Amino acid sequence: MGKKHKHEEHVNHERWLVSFADFVTLLFAFFVVMYATSQVDTKKMQQVVASIRGAMNLDVAGLDSPPIFEYEIATNSPRPPRGGFKAQAALESDAPAKLVKLKADIEKKLDNVPGQRPPEEAVRLDVVEEGIRIRMVATYFFDQGSANLRPTAIPVIDAVAEVLSPLPNNMRIEGHSDSARGGNWFSNWEISSKRALTVVRYLVQAHTVDPIRLAATAFANNRPIAQSETEEGRALNRRIDLFILNETPETKLD
Repeated sequence: MGKKHKHEEHVNHERWLVSFADFVTLLFAFFVVMYATSQVDTKKMQQVVASIRGAMNLDVAGLDSPPIFEYEIATNSPRPPRGGFKAQAALESDAPAKLVKLKADIEKKLDNVPGQRPPEEAVRLDVVEEGIRIRMVATYFFDQGSANLRPTAIPVIDAVAEVLSPLPNNMRIEGHSDSARGGNWFSNWEISSKRALTVVRYLVQAHTVDPIRLAATAFANNRPIAQSETEEGRALNRRIDLFILNETPETKLD
């Protein structure tokens, strides 16, 4: 009986097509991803970054990470409020009517400050989750390296105090400095705390605000709202934030 001859296997010369097809698929996916990432919505990305910072408590810890986008450096855009990003318009629309009216009353008082209304960049009112924040830029209220109120700043605080004095709500005064040390102060902690205490003392002595309603705190340069590489950014970081808090043991603005 003769032996069966095995047929030789033919070499498949088209196997390269499988690898080539895989390569083309990966290349297509790569270009799709590249195209998608080239269309960055800066505003949405800023919101994502702010949400991550809020969730990780970076702002509270005072950690100043480098900007992710050049936009942040170019505009000195402030960080979103602690606790996550929520637009000012949305906060104001959700706020109790009494809170919005209180903000309007303070703004009206500021419009009628003797002499002239302070510049918008010097005093800013915002509805925040805690209540109302009155942001006062230190360069308008204090001389450099000083914790004494400038004469032009006193009518502004008087106007605000006229609205705040009758209220039962607690207030918190925060002192902030920039990242540079100057003057004869031992540290940024000292000047930021002394400026906050100056505002507290003036409210108590000049407007008989009950001291039990007031609290002063200082953060030095640990909670910046703008980049510190420019003088404009440092000027924004030197500030006093006065919070009219939503709730007290006796009452709540709602």
